[in-house]
Amino acid sequence: MAATTFVLFWFQFRRTDVSMKAERLRVFKNETSAVPLQVRAGGLRWLALTSVTFEGRPGLEGGINEIGSGSSELVLRPSFAGRSEGLRVTLRAGDLLGLFTKQRTVTFKFVLESLPLALKRPPLPLVISPLSFGENPAGRSGSGQELYAVSEYQPGLDPRDIMWKRAAGMTDETIPIRVREANVRKVVSIGIKVGSRSEDERARRGDMIAEAIAQIGVQLFLIGTTLEITSPSPDGARRVLASDLGELADAASLAWTGDDLDLPMPSAAAGSFDLLITGPEESGITGLAALPRFRYMLVITDGLPPPYLPRGASVFTGLEDLTPVTSAVIAG
Repeated sequence: MAATTFVLFWFQFRRTDVSMKAERLRVFKNETSAVPLQVRAGGLRWLALTSVTFEGRPGLEGGINEIGSGSSELVLRPSFAGRSEGLRVTLRAGDLLGLFTKQRTVTFKFVLESLPLALKRPPLPLVISPLSFGENPAGRSGSGQELYAVSEYQPGLDPRDIMWKRAAGMTDETIPIRVREANVRKVVSIGIKVGSRSEDERARRGDMIAEAIAQIGVQLFLIGTTLEITSPSPDGARRVLASDLGELADAASLAWTGDDLDLPMPSAAAGSFDLLITGPEESGITGLAALPRFRYMLVITDGLPPPYLPRGASVFTGLEDLTPVTSAVIAG
């Protein structure tokens, strides 16, 4: 009887499965969403399905809610921004006589994209220096070549901007002067070189990278600047361009951290990154030699600040306002 029960139980358990119709879900972090599941237990004649459980991971909580009629839902709540793949649930069942138990893990072909909160916050205005240079007009006075406005000459202004032809036709003693427009960069290059030593560290640092590039990108889009994000990968350099919120959301949900700190870091087209995002290990004295050239550095850390910071470096724990960093990068 036991042998017969086991054979029937084992055969029916092989037909037990759980599936998910959705292939992709995009939410903001700290939001709770439910994905429908379909549990098939082969008629439940020779077995009793005892539980369906979700295997959590760092930065992602979840659970199974039973709806009824063989339907359930997977409830997900990400606490970190980033991309989660290979989510798994475990099926546990026993035979009707209580003699045997068995479990099986199912891996879903499903992608959860958790977006950083910086994407939905109103950006703070940038302080653009009049001496900033680039290809795009900034919409304010500066040192570019295009005419921004006409004003009255005051002592100390560059006499080369005096509009002599217009001054000759003036009926009073005022002297018109050309006010030039400031220009900003058309593209800002960001390099990312951040390693991790555990799954938990990878999730936490990935969250900070996503918040950083989202906060910087939202501010740069206000002045018409595009982001070029580059990082090393086993297949060569990964380069992503983002010029609007949709493309920035795609970039922020990618996995920018890695386990292999020895991968070579590709350089930007100009030979130097406008901003380099690194971890505390890479920014140390011994790690700087392996980094490409950069104008400014942003060191992400989930603990104490590194004991040494190179010139032009700032620290980001995920909470700081990066407006000064973005303004400095724009100024060049």
